[in-house]
Amino acid sequence: MSRPERQQNVLELLKGLRGIEPLKQLFWSELNYQRVNQPLSRRGWTESASQALADDPVLFAGGGEDNAFHVIYCRLASDALSRGFERPVVTQLLREHPYALFVFSNQGQADWHFLNVKYDEQAERRRLFRRITVRPGAGLRTATERVQLLDLAEINPELFGITPLAIQQRCDAAFDVETVTKDFFREIANWYFWALKNVRFPKDAPKEADGHDHISVIRLITRLIFCWFVKEKGLIPDTLFDERKLAQTLTGFEPTKTSDKESVFYKAILQNLFFATLNTEMDQRGWTKEEQNFMAHSLYRFRESFQKPNEALALFKNIPFLNGGLFECLDKPIGSKEKPEYVRIDGFSRREDSQPIVPDFLFFGPECEVDLSADYGDKKFRRVQVRGLIHIFNRYNFTVEENTPIEQEVALDPELSGKVFENLLAAYNPETGATARKQTGSFFTPREIVNYMVDEALIAYLKTKLETALPTAKDVEARLRHLFAYNDEPHQFTPQEVDALKTMSCASCACCLQPPRMMTRRRISTSWRKLSVGQ
Repeated sequence: MSRPERQQNVLELLKGLRGIEPLKQLFWSELNYQRVNQPLSRRGWTESASQALADDPVLFAGGGEDNAFHVIYCRLASDALSRGFERPVVTQLLREHPYALFVFSNQGQADWHFLNVKYDEQAERRRLFRRITVRPGAGLRTATERVQLLDLAEINPELFGITPLAIQQRCDAAFDVETVTKDFFREIANWYFWALKNVRFPKDAPKEADGHDHISVIRLITRLIFCWFVKEKGLIPDTLFDERKLAQTLTGFEPTKTSDKESVFYKAILQNLFFATLNTEMDQRGWTKEEQNFMAHSLYRFRESFQKPNEALALFKNIPFLNGGLFECLDKPIGSKEKPEYVRIDGFSRREDSQPIVPDFLFFGPECEVDLSADYGDKKFRRVQVRGLIHIFNRYNFTVEENTPIEQEVALDPELSGKVFENLLAAYNPETGATARKQTGSFFTPREIVNYMVDEALIAYLKTKLETALPTAKDVEARLRHLFAYNDEPHQFTPQEVDALKTMSCASCACCLQPPRMMTRRRISTSWRKLSVGQ
């Protein structure tokens, strides 16, 4: 069986993952692990670990010499897949199963986590808990590709002489978050250069020396990525990005025609979503009126693009208003009443001469081959595969839970928007462009460096404040480092010191590091909860 065929089998099993039987077929048949199916006792476990599970865990598959690598299934007692419930269970199991892959489901066995534990050699053997999520409606292409890497035949086709360490290392590689992020950015960068050749934004949109709309395309990508995370929260309906349903909703929507410049999806769906929905309060939304509402960007346009205009507003009805600048329409009047002048950057207009051209095939077109060698300055990009942007997004799993140094989802998290923005800006900037294009995906501050900066700034800030408030306090820095360490150990401060620390507001702490403010607040919140235990 070819690799694509095996991968398709894995995809189908993940799509139908309801109960443990498909899981057994996945590991026993497709991934070449040995059948075990042995319950594991919870006797002697901590109360938190034992009560987290609905049943005893099951060692249902083994691999390698003497089946020393274990695949262990655990059904949570909760309907939610909670990291907090999984962590104590894994900690307990690792004592007797050091080489292992853990598979968790919620109580109803509809939502699943494949969990790998990797030891961080750079941080005193700190455990990194890394997960692949499988649930109804989630993008499964990334999950399929990563799970397929766990096939023992990929390590040794003969399936002999495979050590448990080799399987563990294979798992560690399969769950590498940065690999997924770089793969995504490589696809986005290819799409970006392809799109530049096919779009045209209005006359006032900034143009670069090559005549292309770099900034406008970067803005489009950033807006759409943000929308995808909002969609992941269930606040934007999937129907707005479903090609089959859009064909039944829109007039003139034919994304398979790669020579067609029709921009039905961009104008009727995305511009109405960006400007008339996300940037408009819910009780103020409605259609523009004929020959009225000129430059009124809070009202819906392109009624003629919908097959059933009277039902079209229902598509956007329950989407919340987001009070931020990302979705503000950049078209604006600048002249006087006597001499009106208008700036057209986004082109949210009913006038064809003011509208952008962003063809439908750029979003839903099938995979095709393009020459990007001139864009990258490298002949090896002469034959590059590109596909529609929505198809790219659908290949990956997006998560709204931002990763931490010890808890990582093998998916694209909210920090991605900033990474893509920084990288694409670097790629078009004349000073960094040549280097950025050759080092695709590397122009951003790595998460581990930001984590280090945040921790060091907070420790220095709190040490100074605490020593000023309580001059007799000893070993403050060492105890703060213990507090900010990613472990479950109790803090080492006295009640008086805890009170002093908790009077230092999150706001004042967060101001010490402006850019990663959310990360700073999260670190403070986690540490403050540890201080509150037992009080």
